[in-house]
Amino acid sequence: MGIPYLITYLRPYAELKSLAGQDVIVDGPGLCYHIHHRCLGRRTEARNSFEAAPSYGELGLATVEWLDGLRDNGAVVKKIYFDGFLPPAKIRTRLERLQRQTTQLIDYHNTHKTPGRTTPRSCETAPQSIFEGKHPRSALTSLPPPSFLVPAILEVLQSSKYYKDVTEVVPGEADLYCAKYISYHGGVVLTGDSDLLVHSLGTDGAVSFFGDVESSSEEQPGYLRTQIYQSAAIAERLGLPKTHGLLSLAFEMFMDHYGTFPKLVAQAAALKAVMASGSMFEDFCKEYTSGSEEPEVIGPSMRIFQSLDPRISEVVLQFPQLAKLAGQDAAAGNPSQDAPHVFLPFLLDCPNRTSAWEISTSVRQLAYGLLNLIVAKDQERFTVIEQRRQGKTPSTREWQLPRLSEISDACIATSDRFTELEDLHVPKTELWLAAMICQELEWSNSLDRASLSQIAMGQLSEFPDRDLDCSWDIVHFIAQMQGSYYSFRILKQILGVVMSSDEEPRLPNAVRQLSSRLECLPGFCEDPEINDMHSLYKRMKTTGLLQIAQRVVGIEEPPPIAADEGLTKPSRKKRKRERIADTNSLATNKTNSRNIFELLPQE
Repeated sequence: MGIPYLITYLRPYAELKSLAGQDVIVDGPGLCYHIHHRCLGRRTEARNSFEAAPSYGELGLATVEWLDGLRDNGAVVKKIYFDGFLPPAKIRTRLERLQRQTTQLIDYHNTHKTPGRTTPRSCETAPQSIFEGKHPRSALTSLPPPSFLVPAILEVLQSSKYYKDVTEVVPGEADLYCAKYISYHGGVVLTGDSDLLVHSLGTDGAVSFFGDVESSSEEQPGYLRTQIYQSAAIAERLGLPKTHGLLSLAFEMFMDHYGTFPKLVAQAAALKAVMASGSMFEDFCKEYTSGSEEPEVIGPSMRIFQSLDPRISEVVLQFPQLAKLAGQDAAAGNPSQDAPHVFLPFLLDCPNRTSAWEISTSVRQLAYGLLNLIVAKDQERFTVIEQRRQGKTPSTREWQLPRLSEISDACIATSDRFTELEDLHVPKTELWLAAMICQELEWSNSLDRASLSQIAMGQLSEFPDRDLDCSWDIVHFIAQMQGSYYSFRILKQILGVVMSSDEEPRLPNAVRQLSSRLECLPGFCEDPEINDMHSLYKRMKTTGLLQIAQRVVGIEEPPPIAADEGLTKPSRKKRKRERIADTNSLATNKTNSRNIFELLPQE
């Protein structure tokens, strides 16, 4: 993101100032990636990007530490904005990002026979202030960030005493709302995106970048200062027209990639490119136009929109009726007839296997279909398009949504699954893990594949109490668990929107019951992570979750799998012989399968 070299050219015009007394507006997604970068810089013992990955708990604590540092220095955090909707014009950019992430994962997989070791995180982290972090080694940045980096940090802020009331998921792009706020109220936007400099920020609006906020050793301990860019003042010093400000300079840079700074400034002052390009300049401006009115305050009954995860908000706001309720600008570019596009978070799974999102597809189908219960008939959607990795390339998958007549039965079946697990004495703390294992078993059995749940248990049984270089099988198993967990989270949050609508009195009882059941879905800190594998193994073994899940889904317990079965692939002929030998028993198991989502349409 950002305009290349814009910060480089304008840095001499920035002023080094204290943050004391400043009203601060924070670009939420930018803050998340900055915190992740800082946490990687704390790693001293990690050998690679996989081992360096911070936990969601650590990321949340580091974010609060960073924001508390601003407050302790006298800054006032007025707003923390998160994207709740990205316009269709950004689809190409997002697909390019998905391709880069896929390439990163494949390259890492090709150069690492084993992804890394599992190590207690306390041994990996060097204690230091979040404002004094070093740049991470390049070896620690070769993989994409954690899959749920942004929603995990958002969850922490929404439960924080100091930040929950200033944190919002907005029905548009966060940078537009940051710019709009300070154009009315003044203040400093903290961001990682140089695009903010180009927006109309008013006479008192300024921009600073996360990487510039530093602890000064010249002042008292903990004293923070940063480089502040006063856009209007910089434009005046450069002699740019007040009607265009830095926007004219940015457009000159966009049109002339090789011009020197003095040449570009002179052309911008004369509006050379602006006058010559006509409609091209108008298109360029659209990305930096935030509307002329101050953001509206939505009613309390629909405030739930502001608490949704960004990716979930984006699904909801592709239904025009709901977008209007959430206060979305009519010019946001929301398609009114197209199937909703969903960019699923990028899971760090094994690129040689089917996407880890696959096992929980039916849960997401149900979630998306629930929105048809609360919109006008002419706005109902019958398919949804998911963007994710499939094999070694990004993939577009279009899924059928359940018909309205099927939703009650699907909700009942989902609730019954949890009831059945409870009847088999699965502890409440393990209920979600058991449900995830059931999904994995059903999916593997339906495709005549060995269960990764069983493979992972076999491998971990060899090293139950010490660190190990884990396999890609274990990595994929964890990714499946995370994808399953997040699919239930999508279902929970969409149910929250449905239950908050005016249609609530007319909803089927099954919808209400499922919503109540999902209220106890744990937060991201309890989501399975790779460094939790030892405790996860002990929990599964102690409670017999694998055996219980096999019983629930109607699959006979298979013979034990050797610990190294997932590490060395049997020959194709051997696998074929094994499949032929097991044909009868597998066929019997499939006939008796009790897949709770089999009533939903597939592709």
